[in-house]
Amino acid sequence: MKATLATACIVLSCSGSQPGANPEPAPPATKAAPNPTSSTVHSAWQVRLAMPPGETAYSFANVTEVAATRAPRPTIVALARFSTTAPTNIGTTTPPGQTDGEVLDVEARGSAWVITGLDDNYTIPRASEPPKATRWYAIDHGVMSVDHAGGRIAIARFDGGKPTATWTQTLSDPTARDARIAAWLSDAALLTIEHPTDTQLVRVQLLDGKTHPVASLPATEVVIAPSERAGLFAAVFNEHAECALCPRVETRSLADGRVANSFKLPVDVEPFPPEPGRGTAAVGFDGRQVWFFTYFGPHQSDVLGTSSDQKCSYDVFDAATGARLRTLVNATGAWASLSRGCRTHALIPISDGGGIAIAIDDGAHATATKFATPP
Repeated sequence: MKATLATACIVLSCSGSQPGANPEPAPPATKAAPNPTSSTVHSAWQVRLAMPPGETAYSFANVTEVAATRAPRPTIVALARFSTTAPTNIGTTTPPGQTDGEVLDVEARGSAWVITGLDDNYTIPRASEPPKATRWYAIDHGVMSVDHAGGRIAIARFDGGKPTATWTQTLSDPTARDARIAAWLSDAALLTIEHPTDTQLVRVQLLDGKTHPVASLPATEVVIAPSERAGLFAAVFNEHAECALCPRVETRSLADGRVANSFKLPVDVEPFPPEPGRGTAAVGFDGRQVWFFTYFGPHQSDVLGTSSDQKCSYDVFDAATGARLRTLVNATGAWASLSRGCRTHALIPISDGGGIAIAIDDGAHATATKFATPP
């Protein structure tokens, strides 16, 4: 959220789990399996958006994009920014805001990148002409950049507000079309390098920038969800380049990319992010189950002159067999209450398969709930 927006405050108070009644009766999920043990709720926070007098621009009902830092108690951006480090917190929408899915505020100003982070601020020299693609990412007490230009991919880490890099790593790749960090491990980042017909997955050590190739994936649009505890990652992609609705899941080794299991997704599952501002999509993986969550906000078509209501979905699959285990119809306990009526606008994946649900109570109130395992 940019500093030019009006300032709003969030009051955050911690509570226990939010139990709810079972959802209304509905048709069973495809090939429904008995519900597993309810997912563990680690913590839940009630969030209040305190509006300045006369301000109407902010409403939690408008949340269609979220981001979170990679920490046990993350800082979250969902329209406005709030912390989860203490039972009560006050946050504002002043920087750091949200830039390309990161809790950062980045501006190319003259001959420098000006970065407002959670821990430190940076003014980092840059070339007079920016590279084709420069992405910035928040890490513990620092930031990372990924630049792609001229047949090379440059990765750098900066710490403590210093303008010089702690380390840099350059990969030569003449056919690369794009590069970005797709997922995180405890000590490494998983970098995807897109080529005309495939995507390379590369492990980048956070300590020193050393790289290790993991896998070559047979598609150009790939979603990655790792389970470090299981030593696996799930890769989701369309198995035919000419088919936009042919999604496949492969679970592979984090060590060498060897395929463990593979299955097709039903066409009613939408695993890829929607257009910016239209909603949220996320994939999580705990080593045994792969889950998919999507939320689409109300939409007015300028072309057709029609409108559509909000919609949401949640599907969990057995990673070994590909069987659909449950959907929102099967939601129980806290998840049933949080997800009913598309109340949850985002489910942020966390380490080893759980998620943080951002559920909207009304324009000024929301509930953030952390599930240790897939809900």
